[in-house]
Amino acid sequence: MRGWDADLAGRGAAVAPYVRVFLRGFLLVTLVALNTRQVSQGHYGGAFVVGGLISLTWWANSSSKREDVRGAGVAYALGAACGTCLGMWLGA
Repeated sequence: MRGWDADLAGRGAAVAPYVRVFLRGFLLVTLVALNTRQVSQGHYGGAFVVGGLISLTWWANSSSKREDVRGAGVAYALGAACGTCLGMWLGA
């Protein structure tokens, strides 16, 4: 299969890493923008959830995870979510 379809398949494999990087950046910035709005409007529940999602996404995106034990990413995200709410409370 040497033709235009083989050429497109080769390009798709070359482009896929860029698409994944784009989507990770897109997701992180979207979550940060959403959390900024949650914090500014005093929505503790939403800020807690989105703050945790930001950190969970960051943890999954990290090339070298700090702790390689089961549940460490969830523990990190939960700590960040609690830190988000503490920051809101301190700033109120």
